[in-house]
Amino acid sequence: AEPILVVSPLAGRWPAIEHAQRGALLPNLLAYNDPRRLPELYQRRNLHDRGHLNETGAGTFARILADDFERLLRERGQ
Repeated sequence: AEPILVVSPLAGRWPAIEHAQRGALLPNLLAYNDPRRLPELYQRRNLHDRGHLNETGAGTFARILADDFERLLRERGQ
């Protein structure tokens, strides 16, 4: 078993995690806390409040997460 770190949308910026991601120090990192990379998760229509997605936003996030998880498994040959 290998741990997978998931950083959810709206979690804020974590410089240490961003540094580890750039340096490939966390190969099983799935980070979604960058509004420039995933603007659809930060659109007003997908937000419940400043820290939470609404039902539509959560559905969008779930699809993105599932796709990325599947890609990660394929890359690991699983």
